[in-house]
Amino acid sequence: MSVYKEGNQVVKIISEFLEFEKEYDLFSLKYKGVNYWYLIRNALIKDVLFGVDRDNSFHPDFLVSTKNERRKYLKHILGQVKHFFDSNKYDIFVSSANIERMIHDRLANPHTYFLEEYNFSLKHNTLFTDRWPRNVPKGSNSALMRALLFIYTKYQKLLWKFKKNEKDSLCHCLKMFRKTFKCNIKIDKYIETTEALVCSFKLMKWYYSWIINNKYRAIFLSDSHCIEHYSLIAAASECKIPTIEYQHGVIGLGVVKYNFLSNSKKGIYFPDYLFTYGEFWNSACSLPKHAQAISVGSPLFDESKEKYNGNLLGDKNVVYISTGFIGEELSKHAINFAKLTEGLGYRVIYKLHPSECLTWRERYPWLVNAINENGNIECVHQSTNIYEILSKAKHVVSVASTVIFEALSFGCNVYIWNKAEYEKHFRNYYNEITKRGYVDLFESELELLCHIQSKGTNDSLDIDDIFYKHHSVDNIRLELTRIMNK
Repeated sequence: MSVYKEGNQVVKIISEFLEFEKEYDLFSLKYKGVNYWYLIRNALIKDVLFGVDRDNSFHPDFLVSTKNERRKYLKHILGQVKHFFDSNKYDIFVSSANIERMIHDRLANPHTYFLEEYNFSLKHNTLFTDRWPRNVPKGSNSALMRALLFIYTKYQKLLWKFKKNEKDSLCHCLKMFRKTFKCNIKIDKYIETTEALVCSFKLMKWYYSWIINNKYRAIFLSDSHCIEHYSLIAAASECKIPTIEYQHGVIGLGVVKYNFLSNSKKGIYFPDYLFTYGEFWNSACSLPKHAQAISVGSPLFDESKEKYNGNLLGDKNVVYISTGFIGEELSKHAINFAKLTEGLGYRVIYKLHPSECLTWRERYPWLVNAINENGNIECVHQSTNIYEILSKAKHVVSVASTVIFEALSFGCNVYIWNKAEYEKHFRNYYNEITKRGYVDLFESELELLCHIQSKGTNDSLDIDDIFYKHHSVDNIRLELTRIMNK
């Protein structure tokens, strides 16, 4: 874990990191014409916050894929070659990870499905990723690109090597970084990976330039922070096509991806526009000069709020919101709370993060046993609409998740587990809403029960559209039209 101990250190570390970037002018570092610092900065800050031995390689997944993973996208190539040579023109190029959720009785991507409701012509590019369901839909360019990359990177070490002065420059910066932040990053690993990333970036950029040039009026991204989208943004910039990222999770001062010091050299591969859920998120980031944050709301949130408006919040329903990095400990906390409240009429619902759904039985065998043995705890592990769950629950427990803000906007009572190591890393996510009295902090199961027993419904909170702006469908249509016609 990080060497920093205080609970408010994350924001401090991020601030120091941004100052470090500015002091050494790191965004000006180039190799083969690529501003490579942007490609490695997220991994570096994670090494500082979570330790260099974390189980989270930042190598591109196509470089470390198994034969089975390669077969997964190779089998899609024949069906996708035609998209590479598609000469038709469209309004919007939509690029997103393969994420599907149950949305009003159908599976759909929660970050892009609403675009189908407009009169814009769309072309979809679905990224392959191991974090989400395996069935990748046809109709994207991703499989063909991955095949080219696999072949190309086989010869990368012969074609791409830092010159001595370039390597010395990066080595010096990494050594200063290691000294400043007291972390034991592996410099050779970063040198090798940077060479591979630049090689991959250049091929992807060429690929996307071919795909999008003179054929689109805008690029819509569900998450800009992956090498595929960095290269797509760079290609779009050269092709004079505006790029838009739609918010997909928490944005805060502790998230380096959305924070830059004011400098024209920064954020070279950052989109032109960031569509956020509400004004609260606009003030929680410091974007590069060329980028603009626009609050538009969330169609899924608006539609779900209207659909489930008649549901009564269950006084005895307590929903735990999990995610990968907290699942092991939070699931045990949920079990202990279920045991503590046995006989009191409470129902504990443990909502797994989608990334946990495929493997939760192997990862959390104690949760499987608890569900089989206890009648007051259950686990939600399907593609269920989170809003339907929130609409029936009066109490929501989590550590750090966008669901915290969704639950507040649904009128739920929200409780944050203030365990020391979580507070150290994630306090910045909920610091502001804690100050405003929107959430309660707890440390033990008994303290959580005391909070729950003393709570009414959160209807009195003056939240309105702070987190989620109203009329999202109209807002998005208006802004997309404005951007495309600009």
